[in-house]
Amino acid sequence: MSKNIKNLLSSLKNALLINSENIIISKNYKTLDTLNTLYKNGFIQSYKICYKKIIIFLRYLNNKSPFKTFKFLIKTINSKNLSFKNICKLSNKNATLFISTPKGLFTTTDCKKKKISGKTFFLLK
Repeated sequence: MSKNIKNLLSSLKNALLINSENIIISKNYKTLDTLNTLYKNGFIQSYKICYKKIIIFLRYLNNKSPFKTFKFLIKTINSKNLSFKNICKLSNKNATLFISTPKGLFTTTDCKKKKISGKTFFLLK
C-alpha cells in the first residue's frame, strides 16, 4: 500500500474519532483516486484542492460518522486476491469492501459492474 494512501486513511480514521470537521493532506494522484471513490460512495462530504494540499470535509449524520469500523486489510493475513467470481459472491449489506485493481480503487459493487478482480484493500462498516 502506498504510504500516502495509508496516511490518508489513518488521518480520516483519527479525524472521525475526534469528530473533526475537516482534515488537510498532501496532494498526489493516488490520494485523489481514493478520495474520488470515498466521495462517490458517500463516506466524505467533499474535498477541495488548494495548490499542493487537499482539504477534506468529513460527513456526519446527527454527529455520527457514516461508518463505525475502519479496518486495513492490505499487508495482513486478511488481505486476499479476489477473482471476479468470488467478488460476485460477496454481500454488501453490513460493510463496504474496497478493492485495489489495476484500474484503480473500487468497491465490490463497482467491481461487479465492471467485471474486474483485485486485492482487498480496506473495509468500512
